[in-house]
Amino acid sequence: MSKNGIIQLKNLVVFYCKHSGSSRGVRSFLETERLTKFAEEHPSVVVEATERPGRHPFLKGLYLNGFEKTIPLRNMDEKEVERRIAMMRDTAGHVVKRNGPGVFTKHPSIQGVTHMDIGSVPPL
Repeated sequence: MSKNGIIQLKNLVVFYCKHSGSSRGVRSFLETERLTKFAEEHPSVVVEATERPGRHPFLKGLYLNGFEKTIPLRNMDEKEVERRIAMMRDTAGHVVKRNGPGVFTKHPSIQGVTHMDIGSVPPL
């Protein structure tokens, strides 16, 4: 998500292994040059691909406000990897807080139900 037209993602690092089966989709994603295409389309984002032998693949994103997010890419195909990268790009860079449901009670208000028509001035 962008704020005032600025993408909040600052750095994007793709970690993968050359030999493990869980990195197969990430390796094919890198071989088809989709990551370089993403980097060309978004010059404000620093994109890296780092090899980590014997480890499962994952994405690591650093945002302008200092928030860091990691997403596992284990056993995903090329399209799913591309979707995860797009999700990282579109994320605003903060933890989403949920407000939860309103207050429910067994005892209704003794004041009664509010109606919008009561107390209004009738039209002339």
